[in-house]
Amino acid sequence: MLIDYRLHNYENIYLPIDLSNITALDANDIITFRPEDTLEELKSAAFVNQWTYIGNYTLYYAQCQPEICTYTIDKELPSFARINLVLGLIGGLSVVLRLLVPSFIKTIYLIYYLYHQQTRDAPLRWRMVITHIRDKIYFINVYRSKREVERQYLATRIYIVLLILYFVIISVFIRFQQRTILISIDSPNEAYFSFFHDQYSDSLSCPCTNISIPIMNFSISSLTFQECYTQIMSQPLLATLSLPDNIFWEAPGWDRITEQFRILYTQFSLFQLRLLQRQFIINDARLVSVEAMTSETFNVWFSLFITQIDKSSMISSVDAYKLISDILQANQFHNRYMTSWKTEFSSFDENYILRNSPVILNNGTCSCPSGQSNCTEILIYYDWMGSPHVFPGIMVGYSSMSGLSQSTFECFYDDDCVYKLNTVLGTSFTKLNLNAAYIPPTAPIKSIMNEYLPVSLNLTANYSTYFQICTPSTCQYHYMEQHNFVYIFTTLLGLYGGLTAGLYIFVWQLLGLSKLIVKCYSRLLQRVHPSS
Repeated sequence: MLIDYRLHNYENIYLPIDLSNITALDANDIITFRPEDTLEELKSAAFVNQWTYIGNYTLYYAQCQPEICTYTIDKELPSFARINLVLGLIGGLSVVLRLLVPSFIKTIYLIYYLYHQQTRDAPLRWRMVITHIRDKIYFINVYRSKREVERQYLATRIYIVLLILYFVIISVFIRFQQRTILISIDSPNEAYFSFFHDQYSDSLSCPCTNISIPIMNFSISSLTFQECYTQIMSQPLLATLSLPDNIFWEAPGWDRITEQFRILYTQFSLFQLRLLQRQFIINDARLVSVEAMTSETFNVWFSLFITQIDKSSMISSVDAYKLISDILQANQFHNRYMTSWKTEFSSFDENYILRNSPVILNNGTCSCPSGQSNCTEILIYYDWMGSPHVFPGIMVGYSSMSGLSQSTFECFYDDDCVYKLNTVLGTSFTKLNLNAAYIPPTAPIKSIMNEYLPVSLNLTANYSTYFQICTPSTCQYHYMEQHNFVYIFTTLLGLYGGLTAGLYIFVWQLLGLSKLIVKCYSRLLQRVHPSS
């Protein structure tokens, strides 16, 4: 608990806090965090208690803009329609059989009779059969009246021609007319779903039984720690130590070594915390899908989901630290170690005014406020005998983060360098295992953080598990096909009864009307006109 606020480097000067104004926090107001969470965990989440997402369905629908909506209703034919259909088929079938069966039997009998007439040759027998069929067609009469026989023959011929023409037109129309075939499959498995999707991807519909599925139900996540991370985090915390007084460090910079190591430990810790935060997000995320997805669509969605998590992550501490450093440099603000700008008195000629001067590194070739990445240098220390020593790979730059980014772990892979480091700092560092780290000793720490990822989150998804949870109860698909000849025959058969009755009356009345018109016209022509 914070009791007082002490000014930096002034232990005897502090500002007391009025404890009467401090009230206890309410644990019920905490949603994401727990009372026992450390400040490091709260800082890694930017002290955000809960993210609230609000969606506007009206805006979504306005952007969706569906052009057309279709739906299917399964409905049985009404009772009167079914009765009408059955009666039509029975009527048409009875009429056709009544006309065709007697003629067919007579024709078969005639063929059988002529076939057994051995006295006649085959061509003659076939000519007689053809002549018989022609006479039957020529003298066919559907009216069966004892008067006006010639008119009956003519009406029958017109009736047959119109009937055949009607059948041809209707058959062609129905043949080239397409119909929609709807197929339903109950409780399809993954293999059937994949097969039907390959065949009927445009019309297949498989609604999920569970449309909202927690992602962790079909995915596995794990944290992987690189060997370098494990070895470095197992070293003694240099940030808690203070430098010995009997060592002379070449200015500027060795007072910053503890700060850089503190940042290193913090960065590696934040890697783990950040990935744990992502894992918390994944644990709360859900896949919402009305329709079952294919394995290809599922894999694409999962990749986009991982990418979206990476994009939605808060700014990394490395970027935040660099942003703060750039702001400090651009505005000539001082940091604790005055790595970019330093305050010093001018010369006697300028009356010793206090001014800001840029820190120069690399033998005066690099100005730290410029923010150049190569604005670093290796520090030198002198032992009690005045002998200079360096630690390979340990750099300082225009900021603590810059020096750490350009530094390497080269010293920690060398026995002699580790011994010197422990002697100078009074620590107990151990040599890192080069064979287990899989990282080049000369690799900058920045590249290790960006490329090698000391801590990585491995997330894999199982499509089969997802499909089992989705469990579509029914899949439906439809396709278009032309009517076959069986459908055409049954349709014409159903229409035959009404058609024959209608044509029967229509043709007879039409001939009667035509005869009346011709008779009236003939009388007009025979009328005698008196001459003037």
